[in-house]
Amino acid sequence: REMEERAQGELRVEKVQSSSKVEIALKQAKGEEISEIVKANQAAEIITKRTDVEAKKQLIEAEQEANVKISHAEANLKTTEAEAAELIAKAEAAAQGSKSLEDKRKYELEWKRLNVLEELAGKGRRFISGNKGRDILQELVPDNKRIW
Repeated sequence: REMEERAQGELRVEKVQSSSKVEIALKQAKGEEISEIVKANQAAEIITKRTDVEAKKQLIEAEQEANVKISHAEANLKTTEAEAAELIAKAEAAAQGSKSLEDKRKYELEWKRLNVLEELAGKGRRFISGNKGRDILQELVPDNKRIW
């Protein structure tokens, strides 16, 4: 009987020890699970921060590139406006020059016409009839006034 009690006692001790080992293993597994969750959360946080930093970096680069393009476009606009103003000034100068040349040419032609008329009048009397006579007489009358 003593042996039986001893065997039962040892069995109880083994049962308690096994039960304790299982509880310890469960608690250890729970602790490792919590530790892994904390590590995963930390890794996720690091990834999130890296992603945020990368996104902000790309945003800053995009804004800088946009500002550079805007500056180039504004410079091109100013250059184009200056070139347009230059072309307008040249065109106005050419127009003014053309008007002056036109006036000069009219003046020269008028003097040649008067010289021809003077030469014609200086050679004595002439009798010209018809359309030619009318045209010549019309040229001789000031302000193109009709005499017929």
